[in-house]
Amino acid sequence: MASTRRHTPTLKVKKPQVESLKGLSEGMTSIAKKSFELDYGLILNLLHVEIDDMALTTLAQFYDPPLRCFTFQDFQLAPTLEEFAKILGCNLEDHGPYVGLGEEPPMKEIAKALHLTSAEVSSWLEDKKNDRKGVSKGFSRGVLEAKAQALLEKKDWKPFNAVLALLVYGLVLFPDVENFVDFSAIGVFIAGNPVSALLADLYYSLHIKYEGRRKGMLFCCVPLLQEWLTSHLPRKDSFVSNPAGLKWHQRMMALSEKDIFWYSRELDGTEIILSCGDFPNVPLMGTRGCINYNPVLAFRQLGYPMEDKPDNNLLEEFILKEGEENPALLRKIRRAWGQIHKKPWTKKNCIAKPLYTQWVRERVEANRLPFDMVVRPLSPEPITMVPIEEAEELKAKISELQKKNEEWESKYLQVEGKRARLERDLKYQEGVLQESQKSLRESEDKREKIGDGMLSAKENLIAKDEEIERLKQSYGKIKEFGQSATASQKKWRLRYLEQVEETKKIKKQWRHEGNQSQEFEGLYTQEKARREYLQANMERVPAQKNQEFEEQLHLEVGRKQEFENLYFQERERMDPIKYIFEKPALTGRIARWQMLLSEYDIEYRTQKAIKGSIIADHLAHQPIDDYQSIKFDFPDEEIMYLKMKDYEEPLPEEGPDPESRWGLIFDGAVNAYGNGIGAVIITPKGTHIPFSARLLFDCTNNIAEYEACIMGIEEAIDLRIKVLDIYGDSALVINQIKGEWETRHQGLIPCKDYARRLLTFFNKVELHHIPREENQMADALATLSSMFEASRWNDMPRISIRRLERPAHVFAIEEVVDNKPWFHDIKQFLQSQEYPLGASNKDKKTLRRLSGNFFLNEGILYKRNFDMVLLRCVDKLEAEMLMNEVHEGSFGTHSNGHAMAKKMLRAGYYWMTMESDCCKHVRICHKCQIYADKIHVPPTLLNVLSSPWPFSMWGIDMIGMIEPKASNGHRFILVAIDYFTKWVEAASYVNVTRQVVVKFIKNQLICRYGIPSRIITDNGSNLNNKMMKELCDDFKIEHHNSSPYRPKMNGAVEAANKNIKKIVQKMSALQQGQPLSLSYMAWKQCYP
Repeated sequence: MASTRRHTPTLKVKKPQVESLKGLSEGMTSIAKKSFELDYGLILNLLHVEIDDMALTTLAQFYDPPLRCFTFQDFQLAPTLEEFAKILGCNLEDHGPYVGLGEEPPMKEIAKALHLTSAEVSSWLEDKKNDRKGVSKGFSRGVLEAKAQALLEKKDWKPFNAVLALLVYGLVLFPDVENFVDFSAIGVFIAGNPVSALLADLYYSLHIKYEGRRKGMLFCCVPLLQEWLTSHLPRKDSFVSNPAGLKWHQRMMALSEKDIFWYSRELDGTEIILSCGDFPNVPLMGTRGCINYNPVLAFRQLGYPMEDKPDNNLLEEFILKEGEENPALLRKIRRAWGQIHKKPWTKKNCIAKPLYTQWVRERVEANRLPFDMVVRPLSPEPITMVPIEEAEELKAKISELQKKNEEWESKYLQVEGKRARLERDLKYQEGVLQESQKSLRESEDKREKIGDGMLSAKENLIAKDEEIERLKQSYGKIKEFGQSATASQKKWRLRYLEQVEETKKIKKQWRHEGNQSQEFEGLYTQEKARREYLQANMERVPAQKNQEFEEQLHLEVGRKQEFENLYFQERERMDPIKYIFEKPALTGRIARWQMLLSEYDIEYRTQKAIKGSIIADHLAHQPIDDYQSIKFDFPDEEIMYLKMKDYEEPLPEEGPDPESRWGLIFDGAVNAYGNGIGAVIITPKGTHIPFSARLLFDCTNNIAEYEACIMGIEEAIDLRIKVLDIYGDSALVINQIKGEWETRHQGLIPCKDYARRLLTFFNKVELHHIPREENQMADALATLSSMFEASRWNDMPRISIRRLERPAHVFAIEEVVDNKPWFHDIKQFLQSQEYPLGASNKDKKTLRRLSGNFFLNEGILYKRNFDMVLLRCVDKLEAEMLMNEVHEGSFGTHSNGHAMAKKMLRAGYYWMTMESDCCKHVRICHKCQIYADKIHVPPTLLNVLSSPWPFSMWGIDMIGMIEPKASNGHRFILVAIDYFTKWVEAASYVNVTRQVVVKFIKNQLICRYGIPSRIITDNGSNLNNKMMKELCDDFKIEHHNSSPYRPKMNGAVEAANKNIKKIVQKMSALQQGQPLSLSYMAWKQCYP
């Protein structure tokens, strides 16, 4: 007799040793764990999964190799990318899949991923014997755990998280060699997305074992497979507790498609990957090889129905085994992941149609199952006799228990709604935390870059200053040499004058006495020769000294000039004062320098301007004799007149009446077909002149708007228009051309400048922003031109537009009064499943859909809310009584319609038109129309906040944005007022961030006036954050928030803000551009 069982290999699974990893994770703080989850997902949860090796080995026996799934008696299960991503907390779109099979990651990338140095990481590299590969390269478990422990003690969380994640990758997710993390696991860790590699290793390991009919160990992530299996097994007590003591193969053979938990709502909104590139299914690349998997067999697990037998083309299989070389296939797989095909969204319904179920059963009969079917005989239930009196008591108890059950069910639904809201709030807070951590990382990177730039600039400045000092010293030496040469020259000149005087005296005496003695003649000749000798020496020595001095002086001046040129060129690249005063937003020490320098109203002048002023001063001190002023009258001026402009200006006598007013509307369109622009010129008589063009280059929507505006302005210039009104639906283009908005995008600056130059051709231009509904003609032209693919030198096809007159039919619907409540049909359908008379198929379908949102209990109809809270449905008369009671009853406050509807919903009442009816009720309320202002006055006097002693309670608020901004770029003022003394502290900033607020409180309040007991702020994110909470916790300060949309709750600081604004406006108007003193304003507020 033939066996009904399928022969399967004996497989085993190995539990990872994770005790030491658990110990490392327990030492992490909550913030460190959150940071770990943001970077690496929920992989730490796999350390706490209880593994049932018998369940997993039994599951492996049901593997169907050709289909890549687990086939049971009437259903199939297949692990999917989306389910693994949900379990691991990963997003498939954040990182690309792992495609690095056979590649060793560089040591620099490993060090960068671990946030450590390359030298330290290289020292860990080891070679370990591998039964499959021979030798594997990687890191030892002991080395990584020792490093993680050292980082944990230092609380250096970023590298600690990376090292711990690498340990989980190598020992839990991708185990290969015992207590060793090899390069294959490290490659997946660097790629950042382990989902596809984990699924590939699971299918590959199962397929290899079945293909070779070999016993052995499954090398895959065992905790992940256990978690996936548990998510689909039945959750009934009879299956979980297993009171009959059945073995796992008996329990799994008894499962049917009705027992499986198919779909989790956590997968709502997930896009399903159907195929990649030219593959009919999804190719996967793991750490050992490549294999495909078939998502079409797992539609039911992802929320979609299984309707029929899947197409054989979609189940095409391939496998690339370890050691085989096929570069073409690897390149094809890598390219395929660049073109992902996803399933379009359809209505979800995880059911199986009979055709699919029949195909599964036929495949089971052909291939057989690994175990025999288990038949469990049903034990007969004993028949018991119960007296009538006891039966009546039991019925009463049953009805009472049913009522209690309904009450508890209602309470359960309320609690479930609260839980859903709390879970939604938690997800929102996690998103906010993720965004804040991302912005923190970006700010830290910017701060490091600025710090490095300032440090290098400081070193350059120190070197240049040292060079200047050296030049000054050499210049002083040259100056001393020149002074000594001048003194020597004066000395020789004096000696020469003395000799001349002596010679004159001798000559005079000789003339008196005549030629009496030959001795006097010889003396004269001797003195004359001596005088000539002295004069020659006097001319030679100073000339030599002067020449040497001038040569050295010219040499030093040349060297100094060359150095100054290099110095000023370097200073222009990185000038710290220029950087401080031109940077729009600074933080940290730079911001504090900026605040200190702004006190002196420093005006920055570039080095070029200083050098230019030096040249001007030099020319002013060196006038020339033959100076003549420039003559501006040239001969033949009319012939030689040239005018350089970007556009040809029309002559004044051409065109329409210069005083006539014309209009221009424009718009641009950027869509999937192309880019087009359109403009319409409106004549004074109201006729329209349309223009359109197709842009043959890629651009953004803002650039297309600019091109449309420029085209319309150029056409208006061609028509010789002088007065023009420009209308556009782009607020950015209109306000930038008007100069009210700044243009920061580099691609828009040339467009704006060119458009503003074109406006100089008009006598008067006005720009207006209009809504999109009023710009339909230009929008239609732009869209139409973008849809025509016209090539160069080809004519545009002619477009003819006709107006057709056709009759219109109006169908009037009137309400039929039948004195029945609005919910009569729904209630009747829930009671007896009967439709109203004359109802069409569409009406019946609508009634069935509406009835699913209602619940009938003892003749009372309830509406199920979104959070599953039951609301009692009321008719028109009851609704009128409720509105009167809520609006002007015992506790009515004459609130508006929307508030009334919310109050009645919270009270548990509902009707379909409650919000519109409440608004109508408020409009017809006589008291609301007459006493509206007095009704909203509080019944008792409000108490003003009081402070027990000076500087114990401060109110903090922000003023901004202030226009025009200050000369230093400051546009916000942070104001704090003491509730006891009414003393005001204020400081101006470019931006008021959370760091600025914390430093303001420390420097301006705590350091000056002591630690306050209470601080009151509004609900702004810069005033309510983690840094503010840590500051208040450190100094034991109570931080309170005023009520949202109620500025009077912090009225003292709001009043101070109002007065400071008035003072700023008044002083700005009086001083007209002069620097304003913020301290004077605060003093003026305290002592008006």
